[in-house]
This record gives sequence, C-alpha cells and structure tokens, in this order.
Amino acid sequence: MPKIRTKLSIGFPGATREEIIELDQDEWDECETEQEREELIDAAAQEWANNFIDIEAEVIEE
Repeated sequence: MPKIRTKLSIGFPGATREEIIELDQDEWDECETEQEREELIDAAAQEWANNFIDIEAEVIEE
C-alpha cells in the first residue's frame, strides 16, 4: 500500500504535526499518469490537513 509523509505547519516554531498516511491501493493503481498520482497525493494530504484545521471568522467592523 502506498504511503506518504504529511507535515502540517502554522508558521510557529514547533507548531507542526507530521504523520505517515496510507493511500488506497485501488485508487493508486487506477492512476494512469504521474499527474494523476500527484493529484491523489494532494487530495489525501488536504483531507488529512482538514482534520486539524479549525478556522473562525467574525465581522469586527463594517
């Protein structure tokens, strides 16, 4: 099963999270080009990162 190393950083020293995640073997095998594999990797990394991101926004002045 293909594995990728992901690293999430918010720009502060030590404020990072790194993890190795496994990609779905069938999805990997279905990729016909290197670009499709890169897109699969990017999508998996983004999905992983979204699990750790919590953003709030509010209007403070109009």
